[in-house]
Amino acid sequence: AQTVAGSCLTVRPLMGPGTDPHTYRATARDSRTLGRAELILYGGYSLEGEFGELLGRLGESRATVDVSEAAV
Repeated sequence: AQTVAGSCLTVRPLMGPGTDPHTYRATARDSRTLGRAELILYGGYSLEGEFGELLGRLGESRATVDVSEAAV
């Protein structure tokens, strides 16, 4: 995401390398970060587990992009 955005955007990843997206739970800090985001990119393929519910709610008020669908 940062490579594509260049200096136009600040990218704040929530999950680091090696994190299992199926079991990831957003922290309060993650929720605040997402609440301030203008655009949210996520992996898709239903890998988000419970985190997908939060993404669904956020998608009602800001741009969210399932990059797996966008890449097809």
